[in-house]
Amino acid sequence: MKTIFLPIYYRQQARNVLRNAAFSKWVATGKVRVIIFTASEKCQQYREEFSGPHVRIEPLKDIPDPYSFLDKLFRHLSYFYVDTKLVRHNRARFILHGDKKVLKYYWSLLGITVFGNVRPLRRFLKWCDKRFVGAPYYGEYFEKYHPDVVFVPHLASKIDRMFIRHAHKRNIPTVGMINSWDTIGFSKFPIRVLPTTLLVHNYLIKKEAERFLDMLEEHMTVIGIPHFDHYATARSEREIFFKRIGLDPNKRLILFAPFFDTAWQIAAIMQDAIVAGHLPADVQILIRQHPTKDMDMGELKLIDGITVTEKPVSECSGDTKTYTEVLKGDMEHLADTLHFADVSVNTCSTMTIDAAAFDTPIVNIAFDGWENPPFYESVLQFYDESRVHYQPILKSGGVRLAYSPEELIDHLNTYLKDPSLEREGRKRIVAEQCVWLDGRSGERMFQAVEDAVLYEKEK
Repeated sequence: MKTIFLPIYYRQQARNVLRNAAFSKWVATGKVRVIIFTASEKCQQYREEFSGPHVRIEPLKDIPDPYSFLDKLFRHLSYFYVDTKLVRHNRARFILHGDKKVLKYYWSLLGITVFGNVRPLRRFLKWCDKRFVGAPYYGEYFEKYHPDVVFVPHLASKIDRMFIRHAHKRNIPTVGMINSWDTIGFSKFPIRVLPTTLLVHNYLIKKEAERFLDMLEEHMTVIGIPHFDHYATARSEREIFFKRIGLDPNKRLILFAPFFDTAWQIAAIMQDAIVAGHLPADVQILIRQHPTKDMDMGELKLIDGITVTEKPVSECSGDTKTYTEVLKGDMEHLADTLHFADVSVNTCSTMTIDAAAFDTPIVNIAFDGWENPPFYESVLQFYDESRVHYQPILKSGGVRLAYSPEELIDHLNTYLKDPSLEREGRKRIVAEQCVWLDGRSGERMFQAVEDAVLYEKEK
């Protein structure tokens, strides 16, 4: 029986990997022993939710970042390995316009230009990082279980990086996954140590990994988006769903997913438009809060029967503290929401892809409510050409941008009258970002993990 290490420290990775039908089938075969590592407060819940004869849950202590001089040195250097328009945009936004440090800004551009484009130098530094930065944490688990493969679903995480270091030291094959579409180009949390095999959602990310991470094409596998597998299952009845959110099943639904400071003003504009008759009377609004931060309600007063708000995650209680998780029910609820929504409104969000998967018309907000902030504080920056990961969305023809309250209301009325508009563009978004919507991305993910073990055995 093969042993697989699976560090799951964050809720997004639990959603992507564990709460997937393929995972249940995988462990049910009895061919592998899975050791799941997670935060101590989550262990009890995980033991109940992911129980199995060959599944073990181990508590994982957090680690300092950085934990040594060399780790600090190479972490600092890694911020210069990716030279994209978005990286340069953020340097200008935070260093030049935010901190007003002109010299530091230009030094940072020099570093990005050199380390981000001289591949031999970048590869040498990554080799030094892998070779000389130690791995002082979690080694006892490797001695205890002797894994055959290590699967890390969040390559940019310090936790996953530590597991990869131990695996490389012991010549154990590793499989890593890019957890989000902007992970590479944004470089907020750089990927410093590469796995043996890299799993990516689509061919756009695969191209980025080859260009910026120096990952060889033959060591990458496109699998689709695993948590989108829930979108291929049966949906709830309309009456049941609308009763769950407290709205009228006989009315149409606008889904609003905010994440910026003036989002409450956008909600107010749409709500006022319904009251004033500028939007149809049979329209209602569901505000789906961001997973990490609730929308500032400002002066917005929700009107019963028109607007409701909800959280996208579940609050759980551990032995020592509470935490949030994206449970299976949360993902099924999101699928229901997208299925029954008539229009989706968001700002440069992954919700654009989610909506496209259900052929739901999409309006992207490109104005700041009633305010007029500078460019680097405005939502307009999210549609700048520096947002490399979002450019395929904008070029797809599958979304409409609203640059004013009037355009927002106009786009909503247009889509409410004819939801088939821009359908081909939404199909293009799905083809480029999802590749498949067949409910089998999880199976491809776990097959790649098994293949890594077999490949190492054949060697």
